Order: sequence, then structure tokens, then C-alpha cells
Amino acid sequence: MFRAFVADASQLSEGAVLLVDDVLTTGSTLLACRDALRAQGVEDFYYAVAAH
Repeated sequence: MFRAFVADASQLSEGAVLLVDDVLTTGSTLLACRDALRAQGVEDFYYAVAAH
């Protein structure tokens, strides 16, 4: 999932970001999203998953 997502952090307000995924298997989707946001300067994340 390397570079699978692109983020535009200019649309975010200050503070933490909540990433939501329906199913967690390897966690690669959440981590790829986190990495895209982190590249834009976002530092704080929370994760929510509906099923594991």
C-alpha cells in the first residue's frame, strides 16, 4: 500500500485526526492513510475499527 493515498492537510483544522476503517486485517490501510497525512505535517492520530 506504499503511497496508495494522497492527503491535502490544508483542508484540516488543528488537532488530531480520526481514521476509521471497517475491517482491520493487517492494518496496512490505516497505516498508509496515516503516512499520507503525516507527510503533510499531521502528527496526532486516533484509529477506529468496526471489526477485527
